[in-house]
Amino acid sequence: ADPGIEKVFHAGEYDVLCLKRDYEFRFANLFDTMITQRLLGAKELGLAAAIHKYFGVTLSKKLQRADWGIRPLSEAHLKYAQLDTHYLLKLSELLKDALRAKGREADAAEAFAELCELEPVVRGFDPDGFWRLSGRNRLSGRQLACLREVYLMRETRAKSLDRAPFRIMPEDLMVRLAADGPEDEAALSKVRGMTPYLLRKFGGALLDALARGRAAPIPVEPPRTSLRRSNKERRLFESLRLWRKEAAAREGVEPVVVLDTTALQEIARGAAAEEPDRLAGLSELKLGRYGESLRKLLRPKA
Repeated sequence: ADPGIEKVFHAGEYDVLCLKRDYEFRFANLFDTMITQRLLGAKELGLAAAIHKYFGVTLSKKLQRADWGIRPLSEAHLKYAQLDTHYLLKLSELLKDALRAKGREADAAEAFAELCELEPVVRGFDPDGFWRLSGRNRLSGRQLACLREVYLMRETRAKSLDRAPFRIMPEDLMVRLAADGPEDEAALSKVRGMTPYLLRKFGGALLDALARGRAAPIPVEPPRTSLRRSNKERRLFESLRLWRKEAAAREGVEPVVVLDTTALQEIARGAAAEEPDRLAGLSELKLGRYGESLRKLLRPKA
């Protein structure tokens, strides 16, 4: 967290959150090239697009979604990682010049400070999470019991193998397993999406989970928490979205550069509740730039 050393990222949010969560890192003096591109009004925000634009070099992104947990990493993996950072420092210097030219240095400093302050939200496993799976509404009560057991089995295996649950088994396959309810390996192998690898690795555990589901009580869906907004709040939010779109068009940037959606929602909520200071959540920079316009928009009509 040495403020005397600048740390350069591209789309650093995930990296910052992971390093804080897993290693308790703290950060100061960050520069993010993707955030900078957004402030400059770039249409393509990827690192490869920026490197091609500023250096005329085309980077292959075929390993972007590869399994980086394998060891040892291949030569192709290592080359990819090297090129992913090779141009980053020089790119940051070019983007700093562009920020100065466009008068967006203060915006960048504010955004980078917010990036430093991000904190990970550690969510525990929700055993009722199977209710949120796409396609579960097509299942009967007994099939839902099977889905619950398959869902719990996937989480158990993910923890034991130290892998993300989606890398154990995709959600749509779990729903199909619950719907088809195979009772032996031959039937299990015919379920769409069941690969030879999954059958070999998890076949027995899946059949056991489905058997438990057939014998278990039928689950009851937990009550949903209502987050519905009032009609007044919805109207205010739509007015704010239109205002933001027009402001972004004038400035030649994406709407999120003006104010993010969370900020708009908070302003709309405060205005609907007739709170005295609806703009309390805005930074000094944003308040100075947009405060007067927003107050005029939110002023009650005579």
